[in-house]
Parts: sequence; C-alpha cells; structure tokens
Amino acid sequence: MERNSNFELIPTAQISLEFPYGFRFHYEDPGLESHFERKGILLPILVVRDANQKWTVVSGHKRFLFARKRKLSTLSAHVIQDDFSKKELFLLSLFSNWNQQFSDLDRMITVCKAKTDFGFSLEEIQQDILPALGLPCERAFLEELQQVSRLIREIHILIYEKKIPFRGASSLNRFSKEEQLLLVEGVFGKVHLTTNQLILISEWIFDLKKIKRVSLGGLMEENTIQAILMHLKEDARAKGERFFTAIRLLRFPRLSEMEKNFDCLKQKVEQTKEIRLEHFKGFEKKGVRLQAEIKNREGISRVLRFLETHRDSFESFLK
Repeated sequence: MERNSNFELIPTAQISLEFPYGFRFHYEDPGLESHFERKGILLPILVVRDANQKWTVVSGHKRFLFARKRKLSTLSAHVIQDDFSKKELFLLSLFSNWNQQFSDLDRMITVCKAKTDFGFSLEEIQQDILPALGLPCERAFLEELQQVSRLIREIHILIYEKKIPFRGASSLNRFSKEEQLLLVEGVFGKVHLTTNQLILISEWIFDLKKIKRVSLGGLMEENTIQAILMHLKEDARAKGERFFTAIRLLRFPRLSEMEKNFDCLKQKVEQTKEIRLEHFKGFEKKGVRLQAEIKNREGISRVLRFLETHRDSFESFLK
C-alpha cells in the first residue's frame, strides 16, 4: 500500500478530537512529552480530511495532543491525497507504528476496532494485525484479547493502573457486569493479585457462590473476608496473599485443614539436610513421605533416632 501525501502546516484548532484511527487505550506519555519539550515535534503527523472537511489524525495522535496542550497554533502534517478506504487508513495508522511499544490494552483496542469498526475478519486480524502488534499469528492471543475486551471498563482501568494483571483477567468473564463492578469496588482496588492467583480466585469464588447458594455480595460479607479487605495498614500485596488464602480455605476447608496439620508437624519435627518431610501431592494419601540420605551405618542410626524422637508427633498427625 503506497502512501501519496503532501506536506502542509495545519491550524491545530482545525484538527478533529475524534480519533477513529487511534488504537491506544491511553494517550498520556510523559517520556515522549519530555522529549517534545526538549527537542520539539520533529516528525509531522499524518492526516486526512473527513466528510465535514475537518482534519482527522491517522497517525501522530500523541504529537497532536501535545501541540494542543502547549497551545501551538499550527502543526506540520502529511496530508493523504489518495482516496483510501477507512479500513486502509486504519492499517496505515497501525503500520506507521510498526516496532513501537504496545501495551496489552492497546492490542485489545486495536483488535476490537479492527473487527467492530472496520470489518476485518478474524483471519485478517490473526494474519495481518497481530504481527504488527508484536504478537505471533496464533488464535489463542486473539481470543484472549477479545475476552478481556468484554469486561467492564472499570476493570480495564485497573489493568492500566497495574492493580490487576492483564493475563488472567479473562477469567472474570464468568461474572455478570454487576458482579464485575462489585469485585472492582470491593476487592481489586484493595488487593494485589498475581496472574495465577487471579485465575484461581475467580474460579473458586464462582464455585463458592453455587456451593453456598449466596450472591457474590453475600460471599464478600463473610467476616474473614471483610477483616482482610478492611485492613487499612497492610500493603496491597500482603493483603492479596491473605485474601487468596482465605478464599482457598472457604473453597477447600478439608484440604486447608490438612495443610495446617502438616505445617504444624513440620514445626514440631526438627528436620536436617539429610532428613526431610513431604506430604503426598494434593494430600491424596494419608501420611507423610520421609526423605533421608543414608550413606553408612551412622546414617541408618540417625534416621531411627529421628523417628523415635518424634514418634509422638507422627502418631498425633496420623490419627
């Protein structure tokens, strides 16, 4: 796709604030603005006339917003003369930013606009647009971007603020819009969760609603949950760990009790480099696994003394 354009100085006031070809979730860029302050706007923006004869930015939205912020009267621009379709202009905007940094939210916006506003097929998005966004041509990436786009904007804002991870956020689609907002206001604004924690907590909370036959709001009113969420002095990451543990205890009370008993046993039993205790995976079997290094007769005696010394603790655990 060749680009035919002329260079002009355009009055900033005549440039539309509508960004049909923009694909950024957020246009604030302090680092770029600092560069503009020191060096000025060195590259012209790319524009086209819209149906109302007003200039529409195709590429260079951040440069335009900086010029407007600094009340610059004119801005250098390349004016597209050819009769490009809107679909082609969107591709031109995207390809003009090839090898630039894209956040996951930028990628989400791009995929949504490509499909909804410009009529790209999923095959076109996968083959033509994902590579321009720095992603492999794999359907899984496309599906995740689409799934996150279906969440309420309040969740997108928390992702932008790095309060919840983009990866794993699609798991929240199992909740209604109202429930998503409740989670935003009651949980995600107060705790920091890893991707894995977010995925698991989403699944466990959804299960608990059905098991306990309560609403999401009712579940969040549990005393143990409220005590964590309302703790004012604890940082978000530590609070997230406690929240994760509390939800896990509610979802798997028996498993959690077994873990607690095993931790108690380990505290009573003095382990060494040569003798270690482990539980069976998922506590599928009763008992413990004893790992010992035996290199000579003394090693045998050491293990036997260990078992005899801690006999009462083992018997108590195995009851």
